[in-house]
Amino acid sequence: MKRNLLASLVLALACAAAPALAAEPPLRIAVVNDRTGPFSDYGGEGSVIAARLAVEDFGRTVLGRNIEILSVDHQNKPDVASTQVRQMFDSGGVDVVADGAASSAALAIQSFTTGMDAPAYAANPMAQAAVERKFEIIGEALNQLSKLDTAVAARIPDLAQIVAFRNQLIHGYATVNVGTVWNISQTALPALRDAVQGLLDELG
Repeated sequence: MKRNLLASLVLALACAAAPALAAEPPLRIAVVNDRTGPFSDYGGEGSVIAARLAVEDFGRTVLGRNIEILSVDHQNKPDVASTQVRQMFDSGGVDVVADGAASSAALAIQSFTTGMDAPAYAANPMAQAAVERKFEIIGEALNQLSKLDTAVAARIPDLAQIVAFRNQLIHGYATVNVGTVWNISQTALPALRDAVQGLLDELG
């Protein structure tokens, strides 16, 4: 199951973190998705269940820390999603955010980089992680779209390159250039956002 694999991957990545002391708080993974709107069938409660099953399979702990799965409904609203993510990282004790599932991910990327220039972005690992994660979601969403509706997918500019970029972020992470990601977020992303929004408006 795709969501189960995703959750397992998140947990595997957590194992690469620096060893934690026994007294540290739980490792908190927040599944942030649309639980009540049009994207709920593609994620929603199913993603949360898959993540919790993955935790059970993994043994419920990592590096001596208990694993907690939190669930948050972003209501398919990018402003809500970005606010929730910022709050969870700043004061909610959340270590990892998973899922996302919506074209509004593009808007969220722009919100993460608002007020930044290239040097500020390069110096902010949290912003880099958030932006790269959203690009992964966009690439996977478009990859699935190309399988479900080739006619609609054909109207997305540079779809193949976007999916390839997603693959590089996930599989070739050691070769990812921070400057390249920044440039794409500032130049290619707005056009993609406009194209997707136009299709959504047309489809109703």
